[in-house]
Amino acid sequence: EWRVLHSMRSGVSCAVLGATVAFLARRASGGYPLPRTQQARSAMRHWMEEHHSQQTSSLVYTPTGDLFNPALFEQWVIANAPHRQLAVAPGRYTIPNATGNVHFPLLAPLQDVVLDFSGVTLRMGVRTATAVQVSNWQRVALLGLTIEYAQLPTNQAVITGFNPSGTAVSVNIPKGYPLEDWQSGIGLSCNVYGAGEHWVSVGTSDMTASNVTAVVSAGPRQFQLHYPRNVGPSAQTIAVGDTLGCRNAKFAFTFHVDGCASSLFANLTVKGGPGFGFFHGHPSSSTGVVNPANVGGNVFSGLRLTYPDRPVGATENPVLSASADGFHANGVPRGLIIENSLIEGHNDDGIALHGQFSVIVDVARLSDIAARIWVTRADYGIGDTVRVFDPAFSPAGDLIVTSVAPASPNGKYAPPINVSKMMPSVSLAPEPQQWYTVLEVSGPLPPVGRLGRDTVLFDQNRSCSGFTLRNNTIRNHRARGMLIKASDGVIADNHIENSTLGGIIITPELSWGEGSYVSNLSITDNVVRSVCTGKQCYGGLALAAIAPTHTFAGGAPHGHTNVQILRNRFENISQMQLWVTSADNVDVKDNVFVGPYAYPVVATCCPPYPFPTSPHRYMVWASQATNLSMSGDCVVGPAPAVSGVLSIGATSSVTPQPPATLPQCPPSAIL
Repeated sequence: EWRVLHSMRSGVSCAVLGATVAFLARRASGGYPLPRTQQARSAMRHWMEEHHSQQTSSLVYTPTGDLFNPALFEQWVIANAPHRQLAVAPGRYTIPNATGNVHFPLLAPLQDVVLDFSGVTLRMGVRTATAVQVSNWQRVALLGLTIEYAQLPTNQAVITGFNPSGTAVSVNIPKGYPLEDWQSGIGLSCNVYGAGEHWVSVGTSDMTASNVTAVVSAGPRQFQLHYPRNVGPSAQTIAVGDTLGCRNAKFAFTFHVDGCASSLFANLTVKGGPGFGFFHGHPSSSTGVVNPANVGGNVFSGLRLTYPDRPVGATENPVLSASADGFHANGVPRGLIIENSLIEGHNDDGIALHGQFSVIVDVARLSDIAARIWVTRADYGIGDTVRVFDPAFSPAGDLIVTSVAPASPNGKYAPPINVSKMMPSVSLAPEPQQWYTVLEVSGPLPPVGRLGRDTVLFDQNRSCSGFTLRNNTIRNHRARGMLIKASDGVIADNHIENSTLGGIIITPELSWGEGSYVSNLSITDNVVRSVCTGKQCYGGLALAAIAPTHTFAGGAPHGHTNVQILRNRFENISQMQLWVTSADNVDVKDNVFVGPYAYPVVATCCPPYPFPTSPHRYMVWASQATNLSMSGDCVVGPAPAVSGVLSIGATSSVTPQPPATLPQCPPSAIL
């Protein structure tokens, strides 16, 4: 926690140091998450009052011995669900095997019941399989469960040496840590941690090995990772004795909510996982019809994704919790609430919300207000609003889906184009190498140049929109604290710290096929601290988009609309603090920047977005934006330690032009 005091260079003002010490004191006393939210009624309490206001005594399920039989438990739940309050006897139980790569599937339709697992730990026997999958629930509460794996689902090694070119790294696998993935020879994806530390080392990059070889002569736990580039001490801050935290060579969701509706998941603890810590999607339909039991609108309260316990016989603690995102939600029709949760130690983004873009491969215009559109398969629903994006990635118009069906001939459809310039990473191979859907849509059609082959389509109703992220702590991980592509949302009172690629990042990504632009979003009272510590950086807070040409997406209208960025606090970030592009109607007010650029920039490699880094760096920057309002923002600290830093910058495409400088904060804003 005190790393920042050592990373700040001499000359930092007493105001900056005082603000940092005050922050650490609040952390030590439990002052984060922020007290503002602690005074509010939680979504969990509201859910219980609305759906289960009259509690009854619990029926209790007692497993036989220390083994937990998922099939028998689900049968017992179905038989006793009318009782409304069901519980499992506290204890530590093992599920030794996975069926269909899932240890504990709960897929039978269920309504209006509380499943209380308080005091229960379920230990999973297969380190590469999903722990829990639930689906088809309506107004169901799952409470108190702890999940762990018998064998660590992630990998770990201690560096013992480098070859002269830095393209091979020798490692020792500590006692107690699994050897399975190392012995497979598969290239592992790893990050660097200092000895005894839980955060990714400052100034290091992702390390994805091409392959792994055993060094048999040195012993059974000695291996060498091979890289196509220099990853040694001359390329990054890495040394013998450092720890590598590496992903599982395979991938599986750990806790998987496949749909459900108006349900509550509260006080769940996940101690490590082989992929996403929590994943929330919903079953898609090739005909565009959604099961009402799987539309979403769920509440996640008091989640805890954290590190596994130290393995038996080991002397080192695990540095990773999950092998990918902490909480990942994709395409859910109704937005979710995540509140009062801790997400730490994962190896990708903290919270990611999005839907899916499709490449339009063909269009048949039936009239001025109706068309048939062939798209790469994604999730579409009858009655949904779909948005067309033209070749410049600008919104071209909204249409209503009237029919959804597989492309014909089913299984043999071949699109008339085989390469997409808008989404080049998407294969346009014939079926069955790629799959396609044909939609019938109604509404005023955009002109041919804006709706045609190789434009993009997005279902506005399958995007996780209508969400709340409140009072969560995300820390000590690779990538971005939050990656948001959903609308009609609230991001408030969260604390993000030690995220290597950035803090709160709001952007569609055509490269991943994930969208979209956002509208009606409130980002208030968050703390973003010590982010952008890796070789790449998106900034402290970014509201942005880039076109296929890798330039900022223009307008007008721009893609992002109606966004408030208010009263947030950015601390100890030596990179762009806050920046806005491709947006209309944005309020940036009363944000506080503490110690910006107080130490040399480490994110010097391959910027993912083309914001300026030379000849000047900026604290706040904007481009391609209209009706941008900035007021009340201020900075704590002296002139930055990094040369050439300016307070605020904006291109001529911004109206009105923002103020030229950030004033020093008044004393009331410092602590």
